[in-house]
Amino acid sequence: AGIVTRFQISPSSIEDRLFYTSGYEGKYMLSKISDGGQKETAFVQDLIQRMLDNDIGLLIVDPFVSTHNAPENDNTAMDQVMSIYRKVATKTGAAIIAIHHTRKLNNSGGSAGNADIARGASAFKDATRVIATLIPMADKEASDLKFDSVKQSHHFRLDSGKQNIECSVVQDGVLPHS
Repeated sequence: AGIVTRFQISPSSIEDRLFYTSGYEGKYMLSKISDGGQKETAFVQDLIQRMLDNDIGLLIVDPFVSTHNAPENDNTAMDQVMSIYRKVATKTGAAIIAIHHTRKLNNSGGSAGNADIARGASAFKDATRVIATLIPMADKEASDLKFDSVKQSHHFRLDSGKQNIECSVVQDGVLPHS
């Protein structure tokens, strides 16, 4: 809504390209505990088909924790959940952004760019290609800038925490040889 308002985009001009749904109508579970492990639900195939039918190239999941019932600190279970996400990405060719919470942090700013601040098992972090941290402005930064608490609350920091992708720069329309 903010982007549509800021850039004066007519909602009707994107209605056939932007799809969204909320978990308020019903949970969108991709995995559930079954037979001692995490198994994909029937929703996975429905999601894949909907993404293919609508040529969806980006899936944003917020919050990630609401799409499974795996114990958050269980590496084996979280790896099983992440394998279901890999399947969705592979079958659809889409990128997936999973919004995940951090463990409780102090507001010192020392967590910026730290991929290890994700809550729960490290299997989540290990299975991802890119991690970015989004943290509030640190108290010291706000103090140094003489920001009051209201102004501080409107500022945040986005840092790269992990990049595990290979990419080539296209120059003049030509990919360089490896």
